[in-house]
Amino acid sequence: MMNYKAKVALLIWLLAAAGLSAQDAGVISGTVFDKDQGGELPTASVRVDGTDRVVFADVNGFYKIAGLAPGTYSLTAEFAGFTPQTVEQIEVASGTVTVNFELGQNALQEEIKVVYKVEENNAIHVLNERKNSANVSDGISAEEISRSGGSDAADALKKVTGASIVGGKHVFVRGLGDRYVSTQLNGVEMPTADPDVKSFQADLLPANILDNVVTLKTFTPDKPGNFSGGIIDVGTKAYPPNFTYSLSYGSSYQDGSTFSDDYLNYGTSGSDWIGMDDGLRELPSELEGGNVSIPNPIAARSDQALAEHLDRVSNAFEPVMGHTAGKAPLNQNLAFSLGNQLEFSNDRRLGFLGSLTYGRKRTYYDDWTKARWKLTSTPGEAESLVNQSEFDSEQGKDKVNWGALLTGNYVFGNHEIGTTVVYTQGGESTSEYYLGQWPEQFSSENAFLESRLLKYTERNLASFQLRGEHAFPDAGELLVKWTGAVSSTELDEPDTRIFTSNFSRQTINGEERVLHSITPSIYNRPTRYFRGLTEDGTNFNVDVTKPVELWNGRRAKISAGLAYDKKERDFNELRYEYFSSSSIRYEGDPNAFFAPENVGIIGFDEQRGRYIFGNVIQLSDNPRGGDYTGDQEITAYYLMGELPLTEKLRIITGLRYESTDMEVSNGTTVGGLDENDALPSFHVIYKLTPDQNFRFSYGRTLARPNFREKAPYSSFDFIADGIYAGNPDLERTLIDNFDFRWEKFLSGGELLAASAFYKEFENPIERAYNLRFASEFGEVTYLNVGEATVYGIELEARKGITPNDAINRFSVGGNITLIESIVDIPPEELEFLRLRDPDADDTRTLQGQSPYLINLSLNYDNIDTETAASLFYNVFGERLDQVGIGGAPDAKEQPRGLLDFIFSQSLGRGLKLKFSAKNLLDDEIEVVQEFKGQEYIQSSYQTGQSYSLSLSFKPE
Repeated sequence: MMNYKAKVALLIWLLAAAGLSAQDAGVISGTVFDKDQGGELPTASVRVDGTDRVVFADVNGFYKIAGLAPGTYSLTAEFAGFTPQTVEQIEVASGTVTVNFELGQNALQEEIKVVYKVEENNAIHVLNERKNSANVSDGISAEEISRSGGSDAADALKKVTGASIVGGKHVFVRGLGDRYVSTQLNGVEMPTADPDVKSFQADLLPANILDNVVTLKTFTPDKPGNFSGGIIDVGTKAYPPNFTYSLSYGSSYQDGSTFSDDYLNYGTSGSDWIGMDDGLRELPSELEGGNVSIPNPIAARSDQALAEHLDRVSNAFEPVMGHTAGKAPLNQNLAFSLGNQLEFSNDRRLGFLGSLTYGRKRTYYDDWTKARWKLTSTPGEAESLVNQSEFDSEQGKDKVNWGALLTGNYVFGNHEIGTTVVYTQGGESTSEYYLGQWPEQFSSENAFLESRLLKYTERNLASFQLRGEHAFPDAGELLVKWTGAVSSTELDEPDTRIFTSNFSRQTINGEERVLHSITPSIYNRPTRYFRGLTEDGTNFNVDVTKPVELWNGRRAKISAGLAYDKKERDFNELRYEYFSSSSIRYEGDPNAFFAPENVGIIGFDEQRGRYIFGNVIQLSDNPRGGDYTGDQEITAYYLMGELPLTEKLRIITGLRYESTDMEVSNGTTVGGLDENDALPSFHVIYKLTPDQNFRFSYGRTLARPNFREKAPYSSFDFIADGIYAGNPDLERTLIDNFDFRWEKFLSGGELLAASAFYKEFENPIERAYNLRFASEFGEVTYLNVGEATVYGIELEARKGITPNDAINRFSVGGNITLIESIVDIPPEELEFLRLRDPDADDTRTLQGQSPYLINLSLNYDNIDTETAASLFYNVFGERLDQVGIGGAPDAKEQPRGLLDFIFSQSLGRGLKLKFSAKNLLDDEIEVVQEFKGQEYIQSSYQTGQSYSLSLSFKPE
């Protein structure tokens, strides 16, 4: 019998053979576009000049002419009411040649003839979409993502004008993040795997499955209204026009991490390598469900059954509570894809594409400074901030991320049914160690605090999309598009372990000794923490578009549609703490302290008839106080018109009506949102020249509070040392958005653009601090404040230094965004601040907003040798990280420059070698507070430079 590996190899070989044999005859294929209004032209005809061969474009404007003998051809595309276009001198041998058409709406002109030229830059297609889009938008193509060396969607978005990445995964657009940015996958909004924020974690989507990433910065009624910064629409790869497959493998070296003998870890489960825990960290079966009662040690010491029960439960947990040091190997990544298009007749075909990508990266940071500073008197009297604590920290992280994509499309005549299935999985194992002083609690210079964090985070995304497009030429060229999708994201944080202790160096009888202790009256007891989140989404939308002839002979478009979006969230958390007996002493080794002989029953007092316990596990107070469920349903209807009033002037206007029903409950208290909103939109596009636009846009959008912000409960974040409280009375935010853009599209993918934007927020939601709360760091909550304003400008350029037809091509590119934001400080917080500082401002900037963002690139391409090299530079301005407490200055993340070099070389026969050197400047990542001209570092570390080498194969 043939094993499964042999069967897979045989299948790939047969597909390859079929694909290669199909390439013996020549094929011309491509898409017919509407040059003036964008989009495709279904049912357009494409004729092979000098023959009787005519084919018709499908619902996507796609056509294919197969079985052509080697030679030179001319093609003509025609569509009623449009100027025909002929492309001449198309050289056909074996394989597929791509020829796209752009037809303009002016039948009075003579037929346009052009000479065929190969489009060597996929970015040109993205720019064409942008030029004709109704929205102000920016984007990056798969080729540009590959050129920049991006490993995931978050990396790709760093290069988009006005976008920045916070925390390595959350996207901010124009200084706005979280609730003001919506992330979509092929037009369907994605749920989040983060319990505290709305924004989708963009690092979950590997670069290998991406076709393009487009940022829509203005609102049109056919788009969801819950954004202001932008809609990030991540497009996955579609099926290829003919058989193809590719394979790549690479490894990378991280300076300071790879091969380091000090790399922190705490052991792995057998399936960590695929980003999943195999059960090693799961809640013990003795406590399954989290509702099992645990005997009290006092009651159990004189009751054998209770004592044995407490012993079993306490010993059921995996005993490791401290890290170990090991060596980190090279980082690895692997990608594979395979696709084809099967043609059953002239108007029936099936296309498919499957891809798989895998990456594993280990990092180690030492000399990570973490500190807290406090203002102990009024700002006028204080000369400096007082140090609360200061630690030297280390972190080891093992991150696995893989993703699979399967897409299929069946086209029959003027109809298409398609499906896309995406699954991504990420696992992240983190070990952190802190050592330093806590002057507020330990005044002696010989007293030290040390803390350890062992954490594993598992995230996944599953999305299934079914879509259809249907053109009805006999019904006035009616076009119907629909999409149905179900998606789910999960977060699992099993058995996060935190163990804090303190020690002092003392001289006793002339001997230097280190005395260790655990002091729960000052900090938390040793803790085991379990947290899980599941968020499911269901989406459906349908759009109907009808061309309408205007009085001036031009074609308008009237669109109408409806959309339904439902999200359901289930969040749960459990916290267990260790109580230690005086019978055992902590001597500095966490794993020895929690060894089996020190856990549970450690003896029996015959005289008193009592069991003696060591470390025993107990549920914390209110262990399930953080559990909640959330449901949100949004129903929307819209009507929109695209009106070409003249050859140069186009107006897009309409109205979207959204109804929101949201409920969040912790079992006893409910927070809700029930709103109906009318969201108007008005856009003017004036075509100064065929390749030059001026745009004005207005749109009203909104921002809803997320589930966690509405959840009516308070929870203690023992990692951040703060109390976080939801606010069930939060209202949604309404935003008026104004945009202006001038853009000029030059040849060969070159571009010049300048934009300005202005946004007014009504009832913006801000993170606020209740400084009167009885906690050292106050209570963090969320409030609606009066108003906020954000405005700025964006400048963008892509220009060749050498002619486009030169063999050696040099080009430069860059974008600059300048932003200013003003938001009201919540009244209660402002009142308290002015008790400390009468001159305190009543406004501040938005959290996470940078005053400037800069991206620059220098590119080189040699057409003959297929050599490419690029240098990328990215920097952001100082941005608010944390609001200051008690009148202390805000903590701000400092500017940091990133310089990356990417080089690729074709080796022939489909082989390509790529080398990248990233973070060459290795600037420090710093969060700083400034007071009276002096800087106080809150956090500072370096990630190190990284160098990678990869080899890929794709048949030519």
